[in-house]
Amino acid sequence: AAETAALSFDGTTDYCTISDNAAYDWPNDEISISVKATITDTVTFSSGRTLISKFTSPNSQREISFQVLTNGKLWVGLNQTGGSSWPVQDQWTSDDALSDISDEHTYGFSFDGPNYVFKMFVDGDEVTWTKNAVLGPISGIVDGTAVFQIGAIEADHSSSWKGTIRDVRVYDEKMIEANAEYI
Repeated sequence: AAETAALSFDGTTDYCTISDNAAYDWPNDEISISVKATITDTVTFSSGRTLISKFTSPNSQREISFQVLTNGKLWVGLNQTGGSSWPVQDQWTSDDALSDISDEHTYGFSFDGPNYVFKMFVDGDEVTWTKNAVLGPISGIVDGTAVFQIGAIEADHSSSWKGTIRDVRVYDEKMIEANAEYI
Protein backbone atom coordinates (compact mmCIF):
# COMPACT_ATOMS: atom_id res chain seq x y z
CA ALA A 1 0.00 0.00 0.00
CA ALA A 2 1.15 3.52 -0.72
CA GLU A 3 2.36 5.60 2.21
CA THR A 4 0.49 8.76 3.04
CA ALA A 5 2.29 12.08 3.15
CA ALA A 6 3.65 13.12 6.53
CA LEU A 7 3.01 16.45 8.20
CA SER A 8 6.12 18.29 9.38
CA PHE A 9 6.11 20.03 12.76
CA ASP A 10 8.66 22.74 13.61
CA GLY A 11 8.75 22.21 17.37
CA THR A 12 7.53 25.71 18.13
CA THR A 13 4.25 26.74 16.50
CA ASP A 14 3.00 23.87 14.33
CA TYR A 15 0.10 21.67 15.45
CA CYS A 16 -3.25 20.33 14.22
CA THR A 17 -6.53 20.65 16.11
CA ILE A 18 -9.53 18.32 15.87
CA SER A 19 -12.77 19.58 17.40
CA ASP A 20 -14.43 17.69 20.22
CA ASN A 21 -16.86 15.01 19.11
CA ALA A 22 -19.02 12.55 21.03
CA ALA A 23 -16.99 9.77 19.39
CA TYR A 24 -14.05 10.83 21.60
CA ASP A 25 -15.91 10.42 24.90
CA TRP A 26 -14.73 6.86 25.68
CA PRO A 27 -18.13 5.36 26.58
CA ASN A 28 -16.58 2.11 27.82
CA ASP A 29 -13.53 3.76 29.43
CA GLU A 30 -11.39 2.03 26.84
CA ILE A 31 -8.99 3.82 24.52
CA SER A 32 -6.21 2.98 22.08
CA ILE A 33 -4.08 5.51 20.23
CA SER A 34 -1.31 5.01 17.71
CA VAL A 35 0.92 7.60 16.07
CA LYS A 36 3.43 6.97 13.27
CA ALA A 37 6.15 9.58 13.65
CA THR A 38 9.77 10.66 13.46
CA ILE A 39 11.46 13.10 15.80
CA THR A 40 14.27 15.34 14.57
CA ASP A 41 15.27 17.01 17.84
CA THR A 42 16.07 14.80 20.80
CA VAL A 43 18.50 17.00 22.68
CA THR A 44 17.37 20.61 22.92
CA PHE A 45 13.77 20.25 24.07
CA SER A 46 13.24 20.73 27.78
CA SER A 47 9.72 19.53 28.50
CA GLY A 48 9.18 16.55 26.23
CA ARG A 49 7.57 16.44 22.82
CA THR A 50 3.82 15.87 22.48
CA LEU A 51 2.54 13.37 19.92
CA ILE A 52 -1.14 13.88 20.72
CA SER A 53 -3.17 15.41 23.53
CA LYS A 54 -6.77 16.09 24.44
CA PHE A 55 -6.67 19.30 26.47
CA THR A 56 -8.40 22.64 26.47
CA SER A 57 -6.52 25.87 26.75
CA PRO A 58 -5.46 27.40 28.97
CA ASN A 59 -5.11 24.39 31.25
CA SER A 60 -8.79 24.13 32.03
CA GLN A 61 -9.45 20.51 31.19
CA ARG A 62 -6.85 17.78 30.88
CA GLU A 63 -7.91 14.42 29.50
CA ILE A 64 -5.09 12.67 27.62
CA SER A 65 -1.44 13.32 26.85
CA PHE A 66 0.96 11.09 24.90
CA GLN A 67 4.56 12.32 24.75
CA VAL A 68 8.21 11.49 24.26
CA LEU A 69 10.03 12.77 27.34
CA THR A 70 13.41 14.52 27.38
CA ASN A 71 15.06 11.21 28.31
CA GLY A 72 13.65 9.55 25.16
CA LYS A 73 11.00 7.51 26.99
CA LEU A 74 7.32 7.35 26.07
CA TRP A 75 4.87 8.85 28.57
CA VAL A 76 1.07 8.58 28.78
CA GLY A 77 -1.21 10.50 31.13
CA LEU A 78 -4.95 9.76 31.43
CA ASN A 79 -7.20 11.87 33.63
CA GLN A 80 -10.42 10.84 35.33
CA THR A 81 -11.75 14.24 36.32
CA GLY A 82 -10.27 16.94 34.11
CA GLY A 83 -9.32 20.17 35.80
CA SER A 84 -6.37 22.53 35.81
CA SER A 85 -3.93 19.84 36.91
CA TRP A 86 -4.01 16.05 36.94
CA PRO A 87 -6.08 15.62 40.15
CA VAL A 88 -7.20 12.01 39.61
CA GLN A 89 -5.01 10.48 36.98
CA ASP A 90 -2.61 7.78 36.02
CA GLN A 91 0.71 8.07 34.23
CA TRP A 92 2.88 5.43 32.62
CA THR A 93 6.47 5.73 31.35
CA SER A 94 8.29 3.23 29.14
CA ASP A 95 11.16 1.54 30.98
CA ASP A 96 13.62 2.06 28.15
CA ALA A 97 14.42 5.06 26.00
CA LEU A 98 13.43 4.77 22.37
CA SER A 99 16.18 3.69 19.99
CA ASP A 100 16.68 5.03 16.48
CA ILE A 101 14.24 7.78 17.36
CA SER A 102 14.96 9.72 14.15
CA ASP A 103 13.65 6.76 12.12
CA GLU A 104 9.92 6.49 11.60
CA HIS A 105 8.18 4.33 14.20
CA THR A 106 4.64 3.69 15.32
CA TYR A 107 4.08 4.50 18.99
CA GLY A 108 0.90 3.41 20.71
CA PHE A 109 -0.91 2.59 23.90
CA SER A 110 -4.09 0.82 24.93
CA PHE A 111 -6.07 1.21 28.15
CA ASP A 112 -8.85 -1.12 29.29
CA GLY A 113 -10.51 0.87 32.07
CA PRO A 114 -12.99 -1.73 33.35
CA ASN A 115 -10.20 -4.28 33.88
CA TYR A 116 -7.49 -1.68 34.56
CA VAL A 117 -5.07 -3.05 31.98
CA PHE A 118 -2.56 -0.72 30.29
CA LYS A 119 -0.24 -1.64 27.40
CA MET A 120 2.34 0.36 25.48
CA PHE A 121 3.68 -0.51 22.01
CA VAL A 122 6.49 0.46 19.64
CA ASP A 123 6.11 -0.81 16.08
CA GLY A 124 3.46 -3.29 17.26
CA ASP A 125 5.68 -4.84 19.95
CA GLU A 126 4.65 -4.44 23.57
CA VAL A 127 7.24 -2.59 25.65
CA THR A 128 7.70 -2.65 29.40
CA TRP A 129 6.63 0.36 31.40
CA THR A 130 6.43 1.69 34.93
CA LYS A 131 3.32 3.21 36.46
CA ASN A 132 4.23 6.52 38.02
CA ALA A 133 3.29 7.08 41.65
CA VAL A 134 0.38 9.48 41.23
CA LEU A 135 -3.17 9.85 42.43
CA GLY A 136 -4.72 6.92 40.51
CA PRO A 137 -5.90 4.37 39.88
CA ILE A 138 -8.46 6.02 37.69
CA SER A 139 -11.87 4.44 37.32
CA GLY A 140 -12.58 6.03 33.95
CA ILE A 141 -11.46 8.71 31.51
CA VAL A 142 -13.08 12.14 31.73
CA ASP A 143 -15.65 12.80 28.99
CA GLY A 144 -14.85 16.44 28.48
CA THR A 145 -15.07 18.96 25.69
CA ALA A 146 -11.36 19.29 25.04
CA VAL A 147 -10.05 19.29 21.49
CA PHE A 148 -7.50 16.80 20.18
CA GLN A 149 -4.20 18.39 19.33
CA ILE A 150 -1.66 16.58 17.21
CA GLY A 151 1.87 17.78 17.79
CA ALA A 152 1.16 20.06 20.76
CA ILE A 153 -0.44 20.34 24.14
CA GLU A 154 -2.98 23.08 24.83
CA ALA A 155 -1.57 25.03 21.88
CA ASP A 156 0.86 26.73 24.26
CA HIS A 157 3.78 25.23 22.35
CA SER A 158 5.65 24.26 25.52
CA SER A 159 6.19 20.73 24.30
CA SER A 160 5.49 20.90 20.58
CA TRP A 161 6.54 18.04 18.33
CA LYS A 162 9.60 18.53 16.13
CA GLY A 163 9.65 16.05 13.31
CA THR A 164 6.96 14.36 11.25
CA ILE A 165 3.68 12.67 12.02
CA ARG A 166 2.22 10.50 9.30
CA ASP A 167 -0.67 8.54 10.76
CA VAL A 168 -2.79 9.02 13.87
CA ARG A 169 -5.43 6.47 14.92
CA VAL A 170 -7.76 6.78 17.89
CA TYR A 171 -10.01 3.91 18.95
CA ASP A 172 -12.70 3.86 21.62
CA GLU A 173 -11.84 0.29 22.51
CA LYS A 174 -8.88 -1.59 23.88
CA MET A 175 -6.55 -3.28 21.44
CA ILE A 176 -5.44 -6.85 22.00
CA GLU A 177 -2.21 -8.53 20.97
CA ALA A 178 -3.76 -9.80 17.75
CA ASN A 179 -4.34 -6.17 16.71
CA ALA A 180 -1.09 -4.74 18.07
CA GLU A 181 0.30 -4.24 14.58
CA TYR A 182 -2.36 -1.55 14.14
CA ILE A 183 -1.16 0.45 17.15
